Amino acid sequence: MKKISLIYVPAFRVGISLWLIISIIGINNRCFSQDLFYAKGSMTLKSSCSVYIKGGLKADGTASINNSGTVYIQNHSTPGNENWTNNVSTTMLSDSGTVVFNSSEQQDIGGTYSTTFYNLEINNSSSGGVTLLKNITVTNQLTLTDGVVTTGSNYLIHQDTTAANLI
Repeated sequence: MKKISLIYVPAFRVGISLWLIISIIGINNRCFSQDLFYAKGSMTLKSSCSVYIKGGLKADGTASINNSGTVYIQNHSTPGNENWTNNVSTTMLSDSGTVVFNSSEQQDIGGTYSTTFYNLEINNSSSGGVTLLKNITVTNQLTLTDGVVTTGSNYLIHQDTTAANLI
């Protein structure tokens, strides 16, 4: 096992907030999180690291995620909890990493602010797919593996003009 980092993560269960100090231990450079991953500070993912969140990610306060690795937002045991919520700023997520929405339940991308992803993959087999509650921007590779993206009155903006980066 390789020690990846020490982070502070608040855990929410039945409406009670507990601050936990979690030492994330990587197995083959993989980190795991259950339930809601609640970011309030700075987090850095190296290029060799993958974080699997079985639930949603919510960013508040002064949170920032410097992502050079891969973040997977996956199925949760309670449907409807696999969402991305950005309540920080449009620059909360940075660097050259990938975020993958991988679920068989509907997932939402929203919050107070829109999010800019470097690489984004949609792999959602639910009939509802991924719903945009805010505009999102993808600056490099957009991979549409499975499912639908419902934009409603919002936009999915793909800024890379290289055809190979729209998969």
